[in-house]
Amino acid sequence: MKTTIYFFFFSFLIFSCKTKDPSLSDKVAGTYKLVSTKLKTTKVDGLTGSFTVKSVARDQVTITVKLTFDGQTESDDYSDLTLKPDGSDIDVYQGTGLVGTFSGNNLVFTIDSDSGLFEFTATK
Repeated sequence: MKTTIYFFFFSFLIFSCKTKDPSLSDKVAGTYKLVSTKLKTTKVDGLTGSFTVKSVARDQVTITVKLTFDGQTESDDYSDLTLKPDGSDIDVYQGTGLVGTFSGNNLVFTIDSDSGLFEFTATK
């Protein structure tokens, strides 16, 4: 009888200690430092910044973009961003439009502006 009780007790401990897989948003949450910027296909120099990714739900994040150019800092928040796995990468959608991709410790994020399409590459 004692052996049966120990068996159930240790079985319970073993099965209750399994860790959950982190959610997509937990995998990508953090701060990414800007390493390069392109406007259309032309490299843009002199721009520094960061992207702060915060988990909202298992498959949703907000991204705060903080950019500094010529001593002036601008900050924008992008919310309601949905994450979807794409092989080993994680794609970022705003509505139905693809706006970014997380690949390893890298983020490629695009912003459509009056000047054209900016492509930002940042690393964690």
